[in-house]
Amino acid sequence: MGAVLGWVGLTRSYIDSGQLVPLVPDEIETVEDFYVKLQPHASDRARLVHDWLLACA
Repeated sequence: MGAVLGWVGLTRSYIDSGQLVPLVPDEIETVEDFYVKLQPHASDRARLVHDWLLACA
């Protein structure tokens, strides 16, 4: 178990299917851009998450 902050565009289908459950009803909209950077020495797991984020963008 754990808790994460997630972008609605990435998490909505998981919430709708019941795979994720919102902890609070709050959603915050932002006009800010977000960036993801992968370090050259990143683990294979980090690379999987990085690639998944880019594929969903």
